[in-house]
Amino acid sequence: MRVVINGSILARKVKVTLDYFPDYVFKPGYKLRSLKETEDFIALNGHLPEVPCAEEVAENGADLGELNKILLKKIEEITLHLIRLEKEVNALKNGK
Repeated sequence: MRVVINGSILARKVKVTLDYFPDYVFKPGYKLRSLKETEDFIALNGHLPEVPCAEEVAENGADLGELNKILLKKIEEITLHLIRLEKEVNALKNGK
């Protein structure tokens, strides 16, 4: 069923069902893109990898479930980078 609303929607809660969530980011073997690779991608494309660009969203809209999944994946990736950086900072502080 598809309902088209050309206006605002006010809701206390919205539930979106998804086939999977990006917890695989924390599994061994996940290839975390380096910050340099991310920086290069942003410089070339003007948006984060895997995140739709503004033009695409303006033209096609955004699926809230899929977008939330992408954003969670990015938060998880940032968390992994922060953990690694904290370890590096602590090692430098301790002279290791």
